[in-house]
Amino acid sequence: MRFPLRLLAGVLPILAAGAGFAEESALERGLAIASGGMMRAGAQACFTCHGLDGTGDAAAGVPRLNGLGAYYLAKQMRDFAAGTRPHAVMSPIAKALAPQDILAVAAYYAALDTTTDGRAGAPPSVYSRGDPARGIEACRTCHGRGGFSTIPAIPTLAGQHAGYVAGQLMLWRRGARGNDPLDAMSRYAKALTPPEIAEVARWLASRGAGERS
Repeated sequence: MRFPLRLLAGVLPILAAGAGFAEESALERGLAIASGGMMRAGAQACFTCHGLDGTGDAAAGVPRLNGLGAYYLAKQMRDFAAGTRPHAVMSPIAKALAPQDILAVAAYYAALDTTTDGRAGAPPSVYSRGDPARGIEACRTCHGRGGFSTIPAIPTLAGQHAGYVAGQLMLWRRGARGNDPLDAMSRYAKALTPPEIAEVARWLASRGAGERS
């Protein structure tokens, strides 16, 4: 398995400080967890849904994880475990992982090379400019130009499956998801129309996860 050096340089020093990492590579530990070799009894292995390559399953609504940052992935796992982002499948899995294992598996998926390619047309207006009249900040302000976030707590969305993005926005819109400390996503999603949500999701999905232009 090949990992981008620029990502490894960022995650290894953090993980190396944790208990239990002195004798093994943190990323090897993450791979072992993802493949199910270190999961506690009753916990489903990560690869069964997300794949070892992190591409997920668009038809099943399972998000791709490669291309997402380790900080963001670890936070979502902690939120699943704590119940601040309840999920019938993910919450039991996250609860079965020790804190250092969450860090390791997050680092593993974050370090995977992205594999999609493609180039979308111009972004939807609400993504690039927002709509001040409705109190909607431009999506690119946080999620980045082309869907590539540079903020650790905010996910890159380029190349993410359209159904997953739209589904999460609808959860924010309905108030069924609320693990944003600033409550920004809930406010913006409630102001978006379902057609706008679908348009943004399709555009982001058509952005190749490896394209940054």
